[in-house]
Amino acid sequence: MILLIVLLQTTHQTLIYQFYATSAIRDQWQDKNNNVNFNTCGGIQYFGKPSKTSWSDISRIFLDLESHSHIIVDAEFLRIDDNYSPYYLFLIDEISISHQSVISSQICGDTQLENVYTISITLQHNRRTVWIWANYLGGGLISLRLSIIKCQYESAGCIENYRTIYLQWKLHQYSFNQKLITNSDGWTFVSSSNYYTYFRCGNCQFLRFIELKYSTQLPPHQDVLIRFFKIQDTIIIVNYLYGKQTISSADQQVEILIRNHNDPILSLNIKTQLASVDSYIRDFEVFYTQAEIMFNKLNEGCLEQLDDKCLICQKGWIQDELLENCHPICGDGIVQGQEQCDDGNLISNDSCYLCKYSCQQFCSFCQFGICLQCQDGFIINANFNCCLNQIDNTCLICQEGWIQDELLKHCHPICGDGIVQGQEQCDDGNLISNDSCYLCKYSCQQFCSICQFGICLQCQDGFIINANFNCEPLCGNGNLTPYFTEQCEYNFYEGCLEQLDDKCLICQKGWIQDELLENCHPICGDGIVQGQEQCDDGNLISNDSCYLCKYSCQQFCSFCQFGICLQCQDGFIINANFDCDPLCGDGNLTPYTTEQCELAVNGVWDDCQECRFISIENCKINHFSICLKCEVGFALQENVCIPYCGDKLILEEYEDCDDGNQQPYDGCFQCMFQCIEDCKICERGQCILKCENGYEFVNNSCLSVCGDQIITKEEDCDDGNLQPYDGCFNCKYSCPENCFDCYQGTCLECNYQYQLLISNQCKQQLNCGDGLLQEQEECDDGNYQAADGCKDCFIEQNWICITMTRDSLSQCTFVKAPNLEINYLNMTQNKQYISIQFNQKVKIYTAQPLSETINFEISNIDKKNWNSSLYIIQDVGSDVSFGEFIVQIEIQQLLEFRPVLKIKLNQTVANLDDAILENVEKSITLQYPKFLDEIQKDYSQYLKNLNQFVIYSLSGVTGFSLLLENGDLFVEIMAILQFQQHLRYINLQYPENLEIYFTFNDMITIQPLLDFIIF
Repeated sequence: MILLIVLLQTTHQTLIYQFYATSAIRDQWQDKNNNVNFNTCGGIQYFGKPSKTSWSDISRIFLDLESHSHIIVDAEFLRIDDNYSPYYLFLIDEISISHQSVISSQICGDTQLENVYTISITLQHNRRTVWIWANYLGGGLISLRLSIIKCQYESAGCIENYRTIYLQWKLHQYSFNQKLITNSDGWTFVSSSNYYTYFRCGNCQFLRFIELKYSTQLPPHQDVLIRFFKIQDTIIIVNYLYGKQTISSADQQVEILIRNHNDPILSLNIKTQLASVDSYIRDFEVFYTQAEIMFNKLNEGCLEQLDDKCLICQKGWIQDELLENCHPICGDGIVQGQEQCDDGNLISNDSCYLCKYSCQQFCSFCQFGICLQCQDGFIINANFNCCLNQIDNTCLICQEGWIQDELLKHCHPICGDGIVQGQEQCDDGNLISNDSCYLCKYSCQQFCSICQFGICLQCQDGFIINANFNCEPLCGNGNLTPYFTEQCEYNFYEGCLEQLDDKCLICQKGWIQDELLENCHPICGDGIVQGQEQCDDGNLISNDSCYLCKYSCQQFCSFCQFGICLQCQDGFIINANFDCDPLCGDGNLTPYTTEQCELAVNGVWDDCQECRFISIENCKINHFSICLKCEVGFALQENVCIPYCGDKLILEEYEDCDDGNQQPYDGCFQCMFQCIEDCKICERGQCILKCENGYEFVNNSCLSVCGDQIITKEEDCDDGNLQPYDGCFNCKYSCPENCFDCYQGTCLECNYQYQLLISNQCKQQLNCGDGLLQEQEECDDGNYQAADGCKDCFIEQNWICITMTRDSLSQCTFVKAPNLEINYLNMTQNKQYISIQFNQKVKIYTAQPLSETINFEISNIDKKNWNSSLYIIQDVGSDVSFGEFIVQIEIQQLLEFRPVLKIKLNQTVANLDDAILENVEKSITLQYPKFLDEIQKDYSQYLKNLNQFVIYSLSGVTGFSLLLENGDLFVEIMAILQFQQHLRYINLQYPENLEIYFTFNDMITIQPLLDFIIF
């Protein structure tokens, strides 16, 4: 639980759906029997059914969820007249969920309590589809909230079980993922298949099959993960290129991991183990990881490498275009790579030729370039050279190209003959200084400040290196260098775009103006090398090979060239990137480097391996050697992540089960399978051996059998029957009926007017007619006569009996019962009105008003062809009132008979004296309905329009007659129209067609004129 709270606090929780029954909106919830609706119980609105004898069966599916690792479901549902019976199911993806809390109260229904159950559950879940199914007796769903916890890693499908350090999972294809399945690419159905509609997932579809094949081309990849959801326990076999898997699990997600899948085509064959049995799947997903990048070993001498090809060689190495690798430059005086030696020249017969040891001239046997034996006629001198003639240490005759040193009496090479021999570094055939070779030693050329092997690497200020590695004057700096290539000079500042005399007005892009010197200098840190900049790495950070646009040594580097470290400080070594890493194992821990720990003083690696802290198993977040947060399903204890038992997350490597509690004998205890109590042998928490005598195996538990005459430890008694009031009922001691005091089922004293029998029963001492009112009597008037209000000691209907004292006779009085009166009022067009009332004040005995329990019925007419409306003049409740209602009946069809309306009261109605209304059902004959269908209405409208046309015509005729000064015709026509107008207001019930016809008279009134002038 602690891990779950930490997870919720540190991970983003997103609400994706909420449902409240108060909205009265179904919102895609499916109803299996089409009988679930929104109801109210004591102010609580719920989605279900009030009846506790029929099931409410609802479900819903949620599609296309965001990538997530967990789902959170919070729900409330109501149980009416609940006795805590287990008659409800709440499933999430076929996982049964139990409630966490319950609130009880009596708000509706019968005498039993109503319970509001609360569910709040967090489940590990990474599918893009989830469904919820609820099934219960009496009551329904009040509210539901669905939230997700997004992935902590950027991985498609939130695949955290198989995540790696460098690779991320990618989604390749998602099939059969909609509510109604359609065919998807890559699938071939070997045998007949169809779609199976499954109600528990909101009437979604599963693919029903016996055998099918799947094939798809994958992008470059390494590992493949296949996921799908399977219901029912049919065994299926999944064959693929590298093996097969047999899957027998049911009602859960299946995952198949294929490591190192090298084939670009993924082919699967999925079939049931038994060819006669179908299987069902949906939500098929294929994921892959990108191909792992293999870092080959860098070729020796290579600075930048792509795959096995070297792009740039290190200094002192040259690229082999055929082999595409680097080999050292022979003749540069530096021994590197496979070179045995390098004397700085390519002259043969001088102990090192082509960077391999060789014998000198006139030497017959040598080792490592040192002559050990000369040819005949030659002897070895003190310098291990072969002299033509030598006495002791004095050379008499030198070889060609060598000259005798008369003082030292030995030979040295002739400098200036153009041949490099002996200790000469170079020989350019002259003795001119400042020409890269002077006195047979490498030297810098004129105006060169730094050179190597006679090649200029950096010129003096005011000079630049040309293509021949010579220094030539910088043109445009205002300094004329005599005796050189410059013939003239102008003082134009470098980097200046516009200049006036010696002042730069506008600098070029990448340059900035120096307001003091009024010239331009390059912007250091823009990543562009310009002007006097040696380098520009885009920053001003020190110790990173380029600082303030000048080459500098990196941190911990003692010697570097052009920003490349060639030698590190003591305690550091150069890595492949020419950076200085701490020397691991020297006992010195260097902070802020790749080292996290070091060898202890006593020479022991304490939680340290290769100078990095040993990772704590199952730790998700750590700081050095301290674990801050464990993986899901683990708890931190003394810096160790141990499996957390009780979080309902099963860790297959450590736990057999996890039911979320530490309750023993419930099938799973301390996350290990355990037999339930009184079970002898079980398998995986399921009892497989018959229980002991007196018990039976029910719902995976051994329950004591009540009524088998075997008394178990859960029972007080067992008399072999379930008869109440016999001293033992439901295997618990019970008092006999009408017993006042008992002990362990044996009655010691009976109630008043009862006698204790030998059979342990209490018998009532009844004597009806003796004038003494006893407990089982309603009245006792001292006789057995009828029609006097008390017959056989029971009150007769419409009588009231009272007993003044216990020993006096009952006095009874007759009370006249109320009567239901039904009267026909009138008929307006096609609506008929009937009055309902009582002849005296009445009341009811329930909280529901009488108006809600009055039913209307017309025989021989379909209910869709008539409707009724009840108008309440005065309703009847728990207080007495006359009660008066008017019902409106409209029949929407023509009849050949007068219909009969039946009115029925579905409650007990009584007067002030509790006299009961006997006749609660009455009938009344209605009039023939005056119904016009649409065709008849169209005919009436057509006749009205025709009459209007006639009036327009008569108006034209009368107008014309007035022009001819004939007023008689005008008077006659007005009389006729007035007569028709008066017919409309005769006190008669006209049929609807005549009412439509009479509306044409509206056009010959002055009302249209008044409406026009807004009068």
